[in-house]
Amino acid sequence: MGTQYTRRHKINWIMVRVRAAASQEKAVIEEKLIGEFCIAHASKRETAREILKSLESAGLIIRVESMILTPEQYDLEKNLKSKP
Repeated sequence: MGTQYTRRHKINWIMVRVRAAASQEKAVIEEKLIGEFCIAHASKRETAREILKSLESAGLIIRVESMILTPEQYDLEKNLKSKP
């Protein structure tokens, strides 16, 4: 996957996009993000999925169906759905 700096750069690239979407109250479509990632970094889809899995394990993102959300977005959406 490259050096630690390269890995950190790729993680940051993904998180910037997820947070930008969250600030606009939007979710990120997972496949679209993976495609953009692969083009921007000339990487395999497997690399993008590995990073997403790591971010999810660390609690920095939540994957729901084919969408990627921040934990704050997920909690807000969950609370809105549970109110009568």
